[in-house]
Amino acid sequence: RAKMNEILFSYKTRLSPKIFKILEADAESYIRDTWRVQLYFDLCQYATNDTLKNSAIKAFGDYKFPDLKIEDEIAAISWWYQINALGQIRIDLAFLRGGDGRAMTLQDYINTIIIRYSGAIRDKLLIQCLMDAGYRANSNQSFPEEYEYCLQQAAAIVENAAYKRMILDRYNKIKRGAAVFDFCLPDTTGRQICLHDYLGKVILLDVWGTGCTGCADFARKYKEEISPKFKGNPDLVKISICIDNKRTNWLKGIYSGLYTDPETINVYTEGKGMANAFVQNYDIQAIPFILLIDKKGNIVSSYLTGGTKAPVIQNLIEGALAE
Repeated sequence: RAKMNEILFSYKTRLSPKIFKILEADAESYIRDTWRVQLYFDLCQYATNDTLKNSAIKAFGDYKFPDLKIEDEIAAISWWYQINALGQIRIDLAFLRGGDGRAMTLQDYINTIIIRYSGAIRDKLLIQCLMDAGYRANSNQSFPEEYEYCLQQAAAIVENAAYKRMILDRYNKIKRGAAVFDFCLPDTTGRQICLHDYLGKVILLDVWGTGCTGCADFARKYKEEISPKFKGNPDLVKISICIDNKRTNWLKGIYSGLYTDPETINVYTEGKGMANAFVQNYDIQAIPFILLIDKKGNIVSSYLTGGTKAPVIQNLIEGALAE
């Protein structure tokens, strides 16, 4: 820390006051975040051992840094300040839940940001949580509409006009009742499969890639826990989109049985991967990405994940079939 400050202050006269403040905020935040990351992993690792967990808690209390006093404008620019702020929220939520980081939800992050911050830095932290797949992955697996709710909540309080447009654009694309983005993609025979050809049926659509553990977990869950309940129902269709760069990998993935199966309607983004129009429209940053679409071609649920419980998905499918 001393060496970092020595280097930073040696440049002070060569930098504008604003740039110096940003770098100073970055340096101090980096030091704090490095400490918190280690503490977080210690706490989660030792969560089942009370003695070691209490040692981690004591260490955090003994060596806790004083709060950073940063101007709102500087805080909203300093990337490390933002990382540190979100890291502090993560630590506090982990302590609140006895070290179980898995219990944190996106809603927990959003609520804490709203309570602790205001102005430009609040807007910046909210947009980071809502647009970053890493934070969205914390969505409550028993409440698939959570992401949609969080977008609405943030849109109502964000002051930055550009951020508000980003949030509303995302919300309008994924909200329940929004028209799904149409596509035509080739299946294993080269035949073009168009989403609109399946109007009148309920569609469970997933986006996957070879090597994706979560994709394999979802495929297993669908095969073993969800599909049997709807076996033989002609009104339910499953479509899987693969984003692999190579067609040969896609075909191997299908016939391996790990990520999908030959009975599913399997289509391919023709090597475009993340540059595919459907993928870009929904800003898919992480897979599996799962949509449930009703008979009219509208979204029922847009934020199912590989971790969503099978009964939750079953109930949503049953509701869509009944409409």
